[in-house]
Amino acid sequence: MNISTSSEKINRAVDIALKDIDVNIKPFRSGLLLDEKPVLLAGADYDRPWTRDTSINTYNFMAFYNREVARNTLVSVLRSKADGLYVGGQYWDSIIWALGAESYIDITGDGEFTDTAIEAIKNSLAYFEKNEYSSDIGLFRGPAVYGDGVSAYPDEYGISGRSGSILDWPKANPARAIKTGYGIPMHTLSTNCAYYNAYMMVSRLTGEKGYLIKAGRLKNSILENFHDKGKLKYITGAFGDHYEQEGLGIALGLLFGVLPGCVLDTVISTKNGIPCVHPPYARYVSGSDMGRHSGTVWPFINCLYAVEALKRHRNHTFDFEFFKLADNAIRDGQFYEIYHPKTGMPYGGLQESHRSEGFSMLKSCEHQAWNATGFMSMILHGIAGIRISGLGMSLDPYLPPGVGIVKIDGLRYRNAELSINIEGAGRIPRNVSVNGKKQHTACIDIEARGDISIDIMMREI
Repeated sequence: MNISTSSEKINRAVDIALKDIDVNIKPFRSGLLLDEKPVLLAGADYDRPWTRDTSINTYNFMAFYNREVARNTLVSVLRSKADGLYVGGQYWDSIIWALGAESYIDITGDGEFTDTAIEAIKNSLAYFEKNEYSSDIGLFRGPAVYGDGVSAYPDEYGISGRSGSILDWPKANPARAIKTGYGIPMHTLSTNCAYYNAYMMVSRLTGEKGYLIKAGRLKNSILENFHDKGKLKYITGAFGDHYEQEGLGIALGLLFGVLPGCVLDTVISTKNGIPCVHPPYARYVSGSDMGRHSGTVWPFINCLYAVEALKRHRNHTFDFEFFKLADNAIRDGQFYEIYHPKTGMPYGGLQESHRSEGFSMLKSCEHQAWNATGFMSMILHGIAGIRISGLGMSLDPYLPPGVGIVKIDGLRYRNAELSINIEGAGRIPRNVSVNGKKQHTACIDIEARGDISIDIMMREI
């Protein structure tokens, strides 16, 4: 696939993103991969894929960019047990695997993988319904999707002895842990949105109404428990409600259609983008320092958030996040994992130390894959406006200031290979043609085959 624009800045950032992605494609064997095959690692400082990274990378870009690698990475985090297939990884957010799996299925039409994915998600949902579901409030327990470090949480959940891992919380707090499941008594916005999407995925791919009913119940519970008179909660559970702003919870809630678009009206951002959690937790704040998972900017969150904001005509929000990430990548020659919200520089943040009392300053890992794929998603899902459904693909493009031409060549969708040319300015299509024939909208049928050229001329409002 080749992507080029009329902006030299964006072209340079695209080149950096692709290099960061390619450098993380390595041979690997795990899960259902019985032999070493190429997969996408989480980043240059990681030696394996992670379930959450795998899913988000596949959704962002990899299902379009390299089908083989996307499939290999998805199956590498599955686990085969005596009673069937399950999604592996850190227990609370393993269910987000459904996001990447569904995207891969919709883009490739891979029937064999579809059967595998449905089995793994069904079994995983059944397991978590038994072990991590709070029937009294209709929510799933577990930490936030991206929040494996205790610096993502308020004091009640943030003390795990001398461990920085939220997984060690029950062991450090045996009297406060619950006896069902893993024992962490919190319910988080992002994780429950991920469960909702998993139910919807199974319902759509199988037609089984029971999953649709469960999805509807969970959505109602999310809105009832997290959307409080216009204010969003981050955590609800045994130790009360917490109203910190969870960037990924907002992004996933919008992506999956759980939260209303009006939540964007109250979002608090920084001069370097929406923070992962706001405000930062006081126990880490010292001078300019803050927690690794609170107050800092994690660009994969910003990318998801920006695209969802653009879908709701928040053009300026998209522009800000898009150009900021491009500038950072060009400045650093790579996509770092985390940035400081005030300086905009790579910054790893503070977290509990495994080696001593107090906190350690951690690293902002290098060549981070989900930030690179996130930038590419901003182009595919944001600027090109690619939307995938069970019926086909459509485009709802937007050209930000300074980007008058976008060309995408060699984009594979099912059995077709697309060449997309978007020119002009703004987000109103003036002329649309597919293979030289004028159309009202840019739509590609799910059964389309062969080479297809799409030309769209845009105009300002």
